[in-house]
Parts: sequence; C-alpha cells; structure tokens
Amino acid sequence: MNFLVVMILCLVLLGVGITLVVKGSESGKKLFDDINQMHQDRISKDLVNGKLFSIYPPSQTINRGDQSEFSFGIRNEEESVQSTIFCLSVTKDLTQQFLVEPEMLFDPGPYSIKSKELRFSKFMITMPKETQKGSYMFDVRVRISASGDCESAFDDSTVPSYGYNKVQLNII
Repeated sequence: MNFLVVMILCLVLLGVGITLVVKGSESGKKLFDDINQMHQDRISKDLVNGKLFSIYPPSQTINRGDQSEFSFGIRNEEESVQSTIFCLSVTKDLTQQFLVEPEMLFDPGPYSIKSKELRFSKFMITMPKETQKGSYMFDVRVRISASGDCESAFDDSTVPSYGYNKVQLNII
C-alpha cells in the first residue's frame, strides 16, 4: 500500500516538474521574441525615417569569451521593377590590434529585396577569452551586387557602399 502511494506521489511530482520546465522554456522563448520585436521596431523606425541601413544596438558590453548579437535592417530605395540584391560585410576596424581574432558570424547574402521593402536579419561577434579589456569597433557595410555574387561585391572597390555603420563592443 505504501509503495502505491509513493508511486502516485512520484508521478504527480514528475508531471508538475515537466509542466514547470515547459512553461519556463515557453517564457524564455517569448522573452527572446519580445527582444527581437523590440530590435525590429527600433530598426524599422530608423528605416522609415530615411536611413537605408540600420543596426541595433549600436554598442554592447560583454565579457571576454562571450558572443554578442546585433540586428540589422535594409531598406531598398532602388527604383527597379525587380528585386535588388544586397550583400553584407562585417569586418574588424583595421586601426585596432587583436591578440586573437574575433569570430564574426554573419550571412553575407545575397539578400533579395523588392523596391520599397525592408529586410531584417542578425549577425554575431564572439570575442575570444584572450581579448584584452577595452572597446573594439567593427565596420558593417551593405553593397548592391549586380551579379548576385557577394564576394565580388566587396572585392570590387568601384562598387559604392549602400549603407555603412560601426558597432562597438566593450569588453569587461
């Protein structure tokens, strides 16, 4: 009889535990989606107010070895009937020295955007644990690619930047 009572209590506790884990993960996903929506709203405001390219947040403070995530948006103002191909580049500021190179994760594109439309995406920068404390700048550029080849869009110095921003990482 005692065994049966203990088994029922264990099953009830297991059910409560599973419910708490599921609700906790749903809350975390909702918070993440709310933050993403906040970033997209902020970028949309910049783009609607005339910017062609916007990043949010423009700076972050992280610990050594941590990863930072930035959201960006592109507004296509090209007067073409079809879509325009855009490409993204994230590079370290050439005036700064790094003991160990940071890892920059981004999709260079191509991003096909119809005329007068917006496109949102993200990129991440991971600063190695060996990075010294301080502020580090990164250049973020968007260019139009006539061929759809993003590598050649940034190799060709005659192709002007469609948008340019800097992001700052403060390492503590």
